Amino acid sequence: MDTERCWEIIEAARADANLDWDACDNEEHTLDVVVGDALVARLKALPLPEILAFEVRFSRLQGRLSLRKGVHQALYVMTLGVGDDGFTDFCAGLVALGRHWYDLIVADPDNLADHPAVLLMAAGRLDRYALLAEGFQYAANEAYGEITGDVDALFREIDDVEDAMEDDRGPEPPEIPSRMLRLRALFPDNDAVLARRFGETDIDYSNTMAYEPRAAVIAFKDRINHRDLDGLVALMSDDHTLIDASGTTVTGKAACTEAWRTFFATYPDYRNRFHSVTADDGVVTADGRSECGTPDLAGPGRWTATVHLDKITRWQMPAPGGVPG
Repeated sequence: MDTERCWEIIEAARADANLDWDACDNEEHTLDVVVGDALVARLKALPLPEILAFEVRFSRLQGRLSLRKGVHQALYVMTLGVGDDGFTDFCAGLVALGRHWYDLIVADPDNLADHPAVLLMAAGRLDRYALLAEGFQYAANEAYGEITGDVDALFREIDDVEDAMEDDRGPEPPEIPSRMLRLRALFPDNDAVLARRFGETDIDYSNTMAYEPRAAVIAFKDRINHRDLDGLVALMSDDHTLIDASGTTVTGKAACTEAWRTFFATYPDYRNRFHSVTADDGVVTADGRSECGTPDLAGPGRWTATVHLDKITRWQMPAPGGVPG
C-alpha cells in the first residue's frame, strides 16, 4: 500500500461518514466518532497486511504535520493549548479532514482559518476541541484487534512492517513563515491572552502549552488514559489532593501516587473522554464521560481541577450520577 492508496481509503471513509459540521453539537456526531467509525469499517474489509501498511502510511502523514512549523501555534491560537497527546490527536484530526485540507495546512497552517469547522468554532457554534481525533488515529489498531481478537496485535507487528516500507511522500514542501494573522483574527480573545502572556516575542509553542490551565488538565487526563503513572506524578503539585468517585479525599503527592497505582491495577480499562473544558481563574471544569467495565465508573460526568502554573493541585472525579462528589 502506498500513500496514494492510504488517502483513497481515508477519502472513502469520509464519503461514507458524510459529516455535517452544523450537526456536530453532541458527542455521537463528531469528526472523531463519525469519520473514525467509518474508517474502522473500511479497514476491517481489508486483509491484515494491508491494515498494517495503512497504519504505517497514516502515521507518516500524521507525523509530517507534527513537525511542520506553525501547526502547534495554530492549535494554540484556537484552544490556548492542549497536552502532548492532545496535539497528536489534533494532527490525526487534520488528516481526517481529507487530502485537500491536509495539503493546504502543510503548506500554511493559517489556511485553517478558511475551514468551515474553524469558522463555526470562532462563532461559538462548535467546540474548539472538535478537530482533536483520538479515536480516528487508532482506527487501524481497532480494526486489526476486532479481526484478530487481540487488541495489541497491531502494535507488536507494526515495527517490522514499517522498517520494510520506504517513505513515498516525497520531499518536504517549503515552509512559509506565518504569524497566523487570519486565525488570530478569528479568535481575538485567545489572541489577547497570548499577547498579554508573551508579547511579540518569538515563542516555541510546543513548550508553552503546559502553562494554560486547560492544557494541564487535558494532559492529566491523557496520562490517566495511558495509565502513565510517572507522567501523572510529574503533573501533580507536592500538596496535590485527589477526590475519587466515592468522595474519598487523598492528600499529598506520595499518597496520591499510591492511590492511582492501585486504581490503575484495579480498573485497567478505565478511560476519560472530555467534550468541553472551561477554565476560570485556575479552576478547570471538564464535561464528558468515563468508560469502564465497572458500571459505577462509567457514564457522563464532570471533572473539576485546580491548576497552579503547570501543576494540578486538586483533581476531583465525578461521583456516580455524573456530578462531582
